[in-house]
Amino acid sequence: MKYNLTLSAIVFLLSILVISCNKGNKETSFSTNEIVKTDFGEYRVFNNEKHGYKINIPLKWAYTFKKNTILIAQNPKGNKTDFRETMDVVKVDGGFTFDGNNEVNNKVDLNKFFEDHLYDLSITDFQTEVEGRGEKIINGVDAKWAVLKDKRERHDIRVIKYFYSDDENIYIVTGSMMENDFAVQGPIFNEIAESFVIL
Repeated sequence: MKYNLTLSAIVFLLSILVISCNKGNKETSFSTNEIVKTDFGEYRVFNNEKHGYKINIPLKWAYTFKKNTILIAQNPKGNKTDFRETMDVVKVDGGFTFDGNNEVNNKVDLNKFFEDHLYDLSITDFQTEVEGRGEKIINGVDAKWAVLKDKRERHDIRVIKYFYSDDENIYIVTGSMMENDFAVQGPIFNEIAESFVIL
């Protein structure tokens, strides 16, 4: 009897712990009420005050959150064997770096991060090639962009990346699609990525 009561108490406490952990992972400040229309279709405006950004996502796309990615959105097309166009937003803490005099610098260096990121991609196993890169001002903020070709075993993938920063964080907006869908999907991904605003 005492064993059953102790076991029940442990199960009850574990249940409360799991429920409270799941509540902490939810994006409670995430608003999806606003809809905008463009030449490419209708978009839902995702306003995420918790992570300090907003972005437009195609209205019919599904979205979710993962531990290290603050937003993942996918085109819900086709069957399970189809490649789904995917867009994600990753927030990277700028952290502390050392300048040439071994002084701590806590200001984000978007240029250095961009160059390091492209270099890291070039040495992966997926044979990533940088096809284009540049910088522009988007919504009043300096931004970097790159178009990559990722040659995997079964698929040639195009990847579009945009990089934004504030004083503390870097945001990477990445879109991926099949090579043969790039002509159609590329402009849509550019429109999505260029709707990004740091709050």
